[in-house]
Amino acid sequence: MSSDGRYFRHAPLPADGATPRVFAAIATSLVDEMIVPPDAPAIDVDVHVHVGPDGAVAAAPTAMIAPPGFAAVAPAALAVAETAVPVRANRVLFEVGPMLSPLTFGIEAELTFPISDHVRLGAIGIADITFVDETIPIFGAAAELRYVGSGSRHWDIGAIAGAAEGDGDAVGFGGVRLSRAWEGAHRGTAFSITPLLVSDGAETFPGLYAALHWTLPL
Repeated sequence: MSSDGRYFRHAPLPADGATPRVFAAIATSLVDEMIVPPDAPAIDVDVHVHVGPDGAVAAAPTAMIAPPGFAAVAPAALAVAETAVPVRANRVLFEVGPMLSPLTFGIEAELTFPISDHVRLGAIGIADITFVDETIPIFGAAAELRYVGSGSRHWDIGAIAGAAEGDGDAVGFGGVRLSRAWEGAHRGTAFSITPLLVSDGAETFPGLYAALHWTLPL
């Protein structure tokens, strides 16, 4: 037995022929094994802890065992990758950015509120100015009910309805917004196209605008 008590070795002596030479050879072998015990496997343990925006904690332990004489190195296929948490998860989002239509350009801002994991309700504010024939400031407001796709890159679709006023003339509008969104852990970006039907009460005509939004959680 080794001095620290960790290793124990034994070898039976032959029933016949236990000569001093045989005994010395067996004893020398046992002493060598006690001085230099066999290598034990190398074991590495990694624990990855992720805290989500809602306070949820997830831990992913990974243990690697290597043969004696080799370092325990985790292969890339078993490495725990960090997954970006979409900024929309259970958060109120503020979205703002430029918008452009065939007749106007300006700024659109929106607050969206989570209804479920994939549904949000938004309140939109619009400040535009016409650039054809004459410049007329236009202000509007709308509501949006949006279905949000899965993953950090996804497609969204929403239904919007609202009203706008410019130079004393008011119109109502409604349409469908199709968006491509890129979401990270702390911010996001979305580009959308929104075809519309616009009515002043006497006439209804089609419209269209595009918007680029930067998204920040509140």
